[in-house]
Amino acid sequence: LSNLSTSDEADEHQLSINKRRQPKPKPNKQRKKKKRKNIHKRKRELNYKTMRFTSLEALLNKFNPGSESHDRVLQNAWLKEEVSDLRRMHTDLQIGSPYISSLKELEEVPCNTSRLGAELSNQSISA
Repeated sequence: LSNLSTSDEADEHQLSINKRRQPKPKPNKQRKKKKRKNIHKRKRELNYKTMRFTSLEALLNKFNPGSESHDRVLQNAWLKEEVSDLRRMHTDLQIGSPYISSLKELEEVPCNTSRLGAELSNQSISA
């Protein structure tokens, strides 16, 4: 019998330890108060995130036109470079650069458009 009583006492002792470890159930008022605090905290966080998003959106809208004008500036610089290259080529042609002799050779070749048209139509018929 002594063995049974000590094991029963040990079980009771363990049960009392487990009861002390478990948190006591909170009354409804405390649960509701905690819930309100959590809701209020979430509202503040959402408010902060909304304000941050709004400020970032305003900043983005402020810099967007700047980005578009920067793209136009880059395109304008590229076009100016192209125009400069074309002007240089035109000037070289007028001065008599190596390009002009090639053009003169092309001008000297007689071109009979009616004969070319007949040749092309004959080739297309035979094909």
